[in-house]
Amino acid sequence: MAPEVVSRTEYDEKCDVWSAGVFLYLLICGQPPFRGANKEETSKLIKKGEVTFSQPVWSKVSKEAKNLILKMLVIHPEKRNTAHQALTDIWIINNCLKSSIEGNATPLPLENLKTFHIQSLFQNSVLTFIASQLLDTEQEEGLRKMFSVFDVDNDGQISKEELLEGYKAMNINEIEASKEVDEVFEHVDFNKNGVIDYNG
Repeated sequence: MAPEVVSRTEYDEKCDVWSAGVFLYLLICGQPPFRGANKEETSKLIKKGEVTFSQPVWSKVSKEAKNLILKMLVIHPEKRNTAHQALTDIWIINNCLKSSIEGNATPLPLENLKTFHIQSLFQNSVLTFIASQLLDTEQEEGLRKMFSVFDVDNDGQISKEELLEGYKAMNINEIEASKEVDEVFEHVDFNKNGVIDYNG
């Protein structure tokens, strides 16, 4: 999250530029730029906004790439790159051209993606934050009621079987419903325990 989001001050689309800068940093070195021992420490590091390139991998990364990241991870939104400025940055333009000519993407980010696994705790924290920001009490209650329709045994969890029955009840054929259920669980069942806990 951008510093202005962490501080709960007014923010605009520039917070997305910050997030994109974080992901760019992550793709290159396999680690996020601001990582504390806990949420509070991480928030302090974000607000401080000091970006370092101390990992060995950065010695192989161009100055242009580092400069783009620094322009996207500026604490003050008004000084931060816009999305247009980031997309038209010299590093992006040169590498898009190079990639289209060579037909090959650099293997470094792909390898880093393989080794970086977002833990379920982090995923749940992100989703909880998003839900807390976007949903008012009425919307949240509406979602709970919707989930409870699928939760036949009222245990606060939705199993694959319960969700499948819910899809079939909406006149979706079993093959299509099964595909949909598998896809939902692939994206939502973070701890792979076979249920979706909507009360957590």
